[in-house]
Amino acid sequence: MLTLYNNLDSRVKNIRMKLRDTPEMAKGVGRPMSIPDQGFTARLRDICEARGITTPAEFADFLGVSRAVGHNWWNGAVANVSAKVLFKIADAVDCNPRWLLTGHGPKAAAFKPRSETELRIINAYRVSSEGERAIVDAWLEVQEKIHTDRLQNEVLFNRRGKHQ
Repeated sequence: MLTLYNNLDSRVKNIRMKLRDTPEMAKGVGRPMSIPDQGFTARLRDICEARGITTPAEFADFLGVSRAVGHNWWNGAVANVSAKVLFKIADAVDCNPRWLLTGHGPKAAAFKPRSETELRIINAYRVSSEGERAIVDAWLEVQEKIHTDRLQNEVLFNRRGKHQ
């Protein structure tokens, strides 16, 4: 995944170099990866709060960055975002980087290829009775709650660990 980030970051730099002398760039129009408005900050907060991250400090701890960097991102004090940072944030909060940056496209991260086990589970669910599906649905709700609690505990643990 790091290679993908580096390649994308290199491509963005190349595009910036090519566009550097265009009239649009001189006017500040068309700057690659620029954050156009406070929508980025609102989307960032929205996706983080859905995962139990509600403060700049928690955000910084969750990403493993300094409190100052986390505070700047959280409060919209950053005008541009590198591809590497955008993908790091999107991967950490499991959202679509295009949606995070622009508000366009699906909010959820792109579908990952399914394993054989996942395909078997989907097929078994499709042919299950209504009662069997209800059991699976209840189990999924419990798993989602466990996952959310685990994320919140990680944030709390990270916050306490940095203060000790």
